[in-house]
Amino acid sequence: MWCLVAGHVENGESATEGMIREAREEIGIDLYPDQIQVVHVMHRKTNRLNIDMFFDCTSWGSEIQNLEPEKCEKLEFFPLSSLPSNIVDYNETALRHILEGKFYSELGWKE
Repeated sequence: MWCLVAGHVENGESATEGMIREAREEIGIDLYPDQIQVVHVMHRKTNRLNIDMFFDCTSWGSEIQNLEPEKCEKLEFFPLSSLPSNIVDYNETALRHILEGKFYSELGWKE
C-alpha cells in the first residue's frame, strides 16, 4: 500500500515538530517550520479517534531516501491526477479534498 509520510506526535511535541521529525526519521530530509503548512485536517474514526493533519512541503534540505526499508519497499512520487489504486484510503480521501480546496473533513463516523 502506498502512504504519505506519517506518524504520531510524541508527548510534548507540536504537530509541526512531529512532521519535521517524521520526515527526518522516515525519508531523511531536513524541514523547517517555514517550509511546511497544514493544508487539510481530518477527524477520522477507526478503532480509535484520529486527528490527521496533512502538510504541504515544496522544498527541503537533503536527498530523499528510504530510512525504513523494513516498513517501506520504495519511495515514489505520483501525479495527483494519477494516484495508484493501492493507496491508503484516507490518504486518497485527504488528497482529493486538498485538490478541491476543502480544509476539513470527517471519515468513519457513519456506519
